[in-house]
Amino acid sequence: MTAEDNVGRILEQATDVIGSEEAAREWLDKRSGTLGGTPRELAGTPEGTDRVLLHLAGISRHRFA
Repeated sequence: MTAEDNVGRILEQATDVIGSEEAAREWLDKRSGTLGGTPRELAGTPEGTDRVLLHLAGISRHRFA
């Protein structure tokens, strides 16, 4: 998968978690201390993508718990 594919996967999950595509697109470029960079930067590697997707899953679990 390319970084662009990874961004698409992240954007899809972020939209579900955050609630709007516009807010999810903004989130992609916000630096996160937890992630150690922006989600878009991390999408450049499979490991980084997995890290972002796990982060979103954690947010989702806490939000709906």
